[in-house]
Amino acid sequence: MNTALDLAKMTVKDGLMHIYKQTGGVERISKHRELIDTMSTLFSSVSLAVLSSNPSFLKPSSSSTKLQLFFSHQDHLSFSFPRMIVSPSASTNLTVRTPPPSAIVSSSVPASMSAAGIVLFLFKIYPGNNERHADEGKMKKLISAITGHLASLGDGLEDLSSSPRDALTMVDVIERLGIQRYFQEQIHKIIHLSYLRWHEQLGFHDDADATLMGFRLLRLFGYYVTAVHPLLLGSYLPILSQCWRVPLRRWRPSQKGDANGVRLLTPKGMPPLLKRLPCLYLSPREEHIQEETHTPSSEQTLSALPPVSPMPETAQAQEVTSLPSGSPAPALLVSPRILDTLKGQFGDPSTFKVDTLAKVSSMIHLFKCSQVGFPSESTIMAQVKEFASFQLRQVFLEGDQSLLKANNLDMEIKFALEYPRRYLLPRLESRIVINQLWPGSGCLNKCLQLAKIDLGMLQKLHQQEIASLEQWWKEQECSKTIPFRGGILKSHFLASTSIYEPEYSAYRAAFTKCSAFIVTIDDLMDLPGVDHLDILKFNEAVQRWDPSGCDDVPKFKAILSSFLVTVEDMGAEASRTQGRDVLPYYKRAWQELIEGYTENAQWRSESRIPSMEEYLKASLPSISSTAIALSSLLMLPEPISDEALRLTGPGSRFMHLTNLVCRLTNDLGTFEFEARNGEIASAVSCYMKEHGCRQEEAMDALEGIIRSCWCELEWELFRSIRVLPECYRRGMISITRNSAFVYKRGDSYSLADDKEYAMLLRDYFFKPIH
Repeated sequence: MNTALDLAKMTVKDGLMHIYKQTGGVERISKHRELIDTMSTLFSSVSLAVLSSNPSFLKPSSSSTKLQLFFSHQDHLSFSFPRMIVSPSASTNLTVRTPPPSAIVSSSVPASMSAAGIVLFLFKIYPGNNERHADEGKMKKLISAITGHLASLGDGLEDLSSSPRDALTMVDVIERLGIQRYFQEQIHKIIHLSYLRWHEQLGFHDDADATLMGFRLLRLFGYYVTAVHPLLLGSYLPILSQCWRVPLRRWRPSQKGDANGVRLLTPKGMPPLLKRLPCLYLSPREEHIQEETHTPSSEQTLSALPPVSPMPETAQAQEVTSLPSGSPAPALLVSPRILDTLKGQFGDPSTFKVDTLAKVSSMIHLFKCSQVGFPSESTIMAQVKEFASFQLRQVFLEGDQSLLKANNLDMEIKFALEYPRRYLLPRLESRIVINQLWPGSGCLNKCLQLAKIDLGMLQKLHQQEIASLEQWWKEQECSKTIPFRGGILKSHFLASTSIYEPEYSAYRAAFTKCSAFIVTIDDLMDLPGVDHLDILKFNEAVQRWDPSGCDDVPKFKAILSSFLVTVEDMGAEASRTQGRDVLPYYKRAWQELIEGYTENAQWRSESRIPSMEEYLKASLPSISSTAIALSSLLMLPEPISDEALRLTGPGSRFMHLTNLVCRLTNDLGTFEFEARNGEIASAVSCYMKEHGCRQEEAMDALEGIIRSCWCELEWELFRSIRVLPECYRRGMISITRNSAFVYKRGDSYSLADDKEYAMLLRDYFFKPIH
């Protein structure tokens, strides 16, 4: 049999193989796409001679073809062979080694299959230059057409000839497709013009969908979403007056006053209008509002988190009609009471029926709005979320299925309920949206085409990054000491689903490398029989940043030297990017992490459950959020200002909340598994001991704390929007999202039988978009 043709038949799937008839009688064989599916259950080992008998089938116009062999394992993606460049005249033999028994979809393999079967085998032939240029040319045409359409929508908003609905819908779709980076100028113009059309009490008047989209998008784009209504005007004053909640630098206000018992602080230099509304504006070019009160350390615990008090109804508002010239940015006055009004129009949940396309759409938007609430809006947002989620579940289970399926709304409802903002990894949503809206029409079709090409190009880039990182990990001496639980594939997945753009490869590499060391060190300390004295020596060596500290502890020596060298390399690269020495930040974050691991190991060796305060003091640093966030985010090409580090870096309120959410989420997801394995100290056990309650009660209480912290994180993220680059904010919130996603169904990062997670990985990295 012709070896090249035989190879092609086995490896064509979903457009991954492109072979053209040139010479030698090899025909295009795309019709055999289904063979790749059956191949995984038919072969336990493969030996293929590539191009040995008929190398002339390659396109003459392509100077080279890159061949890569992928094995997808349960715990990592193994690249058994380096990438190869094969010219038309070359003859190369490639032997495929049998992968280990564990496989990414092993649970779905027939019982008759060999234990060492190849479960997922992809042989990618990367397109030649002509095909790449064709994609790039098509992208340019699509970008130009979409840009023109967005410009016309913006012009319609500017001359009042069109409704905001169409423009906001297009912005919403583009954001969800993950192609917004191509249209930043047009999108921001539409958002700003929509703000100018917004009515402070009615939104966009009688257009519920546009109002709900406007509320959510305006808030996410940094327009202040607070209220003109007297009840809600000062809703954020309690947050700002409790200034220890936001550790900012000290300053001495020039003017103090009281408005119905609410203390107002106005820093020097603010425009006259904003002096009247100091609670409605924060700007990097102005001093921040802060009272000289206690600023806590990062060791604050749950007991140090007082509730946010609602604003008294008697608080009075001064009407704002215009902004002074030269004002740095507008302060948007949009009332969350609009949501209350809309909810009132919908009526009693027990009698209201979502029975039309418009009502289903409104419910989805209402549900999404409820997820961008701030602490002072917790009551109304909780009510809105309960109402909207109830209606969506009802229509999903009992509604008109012909209506839902005809518009793919069943898919959107399921995704919205299963992955709310708290769990949402943006790039996963992009795939869902493409499948849901395809093929679309008009400009929507162009957006979908662009998103499909963009995702395919990034998919190939991410595969190359994974290959490089796999090779890096194999070269580390510590990789031979203990397996990397989760592996490169899972770690890179968490990085690339949020920060996916080509220019952020350094971020993804740093995130993945940090994850490798964090997981490996954690597992090494948890190994049965590890002497606690060895752990103490390892901690002391890290605190001194001295690789010789573990010379007499072979288990830790290998990982210590690899770890220190890698962190120093990342710190040096980040210092070049940031234009200053950031290595001390790196060292301190990692030293605190290892110190926390050591304290946890001490409790385990003593079989002791500490108090909640003691537990959080040590376990918040050991959740690794600070180390992994700082180490990866400082690799982003945008320089991070001192102000940005102050708001979101180590010791900030934002980082404290991030650590707290990740720690509690981790403990809720792994409590039962770790308790069975002798890990008795967790937030759940500490809460049960301290409050004398049952496990279910403790878990409910901790879940409530997580929800409250998420509201505060939304506020912290919002208030820093004018000092943080967009990619940095996205990376910061992705840390908590990753934690929520991984521990949503237990520990998906570690469990070998999480079929859904395995399928997500396979689809995301390898499955093309049709």
